[in-house]
Amino acid sequence: MPIKVKLVALLIMISGFAHAADKKDAFIKAIDYCNCRIANTYCKQYSEMKPESSEKKSFEKINSIFKCSFDQSLPFDSINGILKTNNFAEFSKKSSVVFGRIIKEDIQTLNTEEIVSKIISGIYESAEFKSFFVQYSEVGSLKEPLRNELSSYLNKFFTSKTAKTGSSEKDATTETELQKEVSRLERLIQDNKTSPFSLNWLSIILMVVLSGAVFIILKLSQTSLNERIDRHRTELDSIVPKLDLIDQKQRGESLGQPSSQNSNSNDFKKATERNISDLNSAITVLQSDVAKLNMKSQDNFETSSSQSQQISKKQRADILYAPIPNKDGSFTATNVTNIENQSSSFYKFTITDNLSQKATFEFLNVERAIKDATSSPELILNPVCRIKNALNQNAKRIKTTTPGTVVKQNDKWIVDKPAEIEYE
Repeated sequence: MPIKVKLVALLIMISGFAHAADKKDAFIKAIDYCNCRIANTYCKQYSEMKPESSEKKSFEKINSIFKCSFDQSLPFDSINGILKTNNFAEFSKKSSVVFGRIIKEDIQTLNTEEIVSKIISGIYESAEFKSFFVQYSEVGSLKEPLRNELSSYLNKFFTSKTAKTGSSEKDATTETELQKEVSRLERLIQDNKTSPFSLNWLSIILMVVLSGAVFIILKLSQTSLNERIDRHRTELDSIVPKLDLIDQKQRGESLGQPSSQNSNSNDFKKATERNISDLNSAITVLQSDVAKLNMKSQDNFETSSSQSQQISKKQRADILYAPIPNKDGSFTATNVTNIENQSSSFYKFTITDNLSQKATFEFLNVERAIKDATSSPELILNPVCRIKNALNQNAKRIKTTTPGTVVKQNDKWIVDKPAEIEYE
């Protein structure tokens, strides 16, 4: 096949890959938009029907997440995860199954009308939602508005049924002309064929275009990987200096041990010699000093007792570190240690009683913990904290305004009072 034809074919192939990616992204955004609209309408109607319910309070707290538009809606699995942890678990379970099934559909060969039909029928004819939409009429009435909005949005990325039919007819009528043009180009290239040793500029252009396409694809696919590498590198950089310091300390102690032993041995020898000399002259006065020694011993005992009490008080102010809490608002005792784990610690405990059975706790406000908590608040924050403001995934700090309290029972630390936090 001539070089020009190959070049045209390659450009068409690259364009096809890019267009296919745009179509898949548009399809996913359409699904997320439908889930956002339906979830928002359902939660609102449910809250109006039951104004004194716990669901009503939860909806007021999470209402800000429903920014329903094709470009700003949260992914459907993120919305369902938030609803699940805020008293809307039944709807979240149904929605996850329905939208998870729709997103697996192959839509590359479909036109706009067929894709819209798959989404709408997948939602409103599903076994999970069939009776659900009858009970909640406002959700059921979204069917036609959603159909129109989806058609208007997806027409930018997919061809309509009419356009597809017209394109097929046009392709059939121009097929013969394309074959004639290809034959003419082949004859022209054959007549002007150059030496095999001459510079082939078309091949160079082809390689440049292909290299650029490969570079773009690799660049896009490695973005998330680079973020993970940077994060782990930061953690390693913070750990290595500590290991070096520990190693230096151990080596220093190892090298200094013989010298210390020799010094102690010499001191002991000198002290023994002095004591032998002093004993000979001190025997006669020992009896008169017994009473003084007894009084001094009693004073030392009282001083030692006072110091023991101070040490005991100091030891009671232990600091512990805890990982992600359990779903029931507790911490597994075996995972709560006095050493901070640079990759898994999220809370700091301060022991408040003599038996180490009670403590206050607060969020461990470090960059790594903040990033993980804002990404998954339902797992890390919601079980043990009361959040005073709206979710902010771009927060730089998570401030503990009021520490919570925990009580140790058997093998768990049970939350007695949740901590109050806010995003900054």
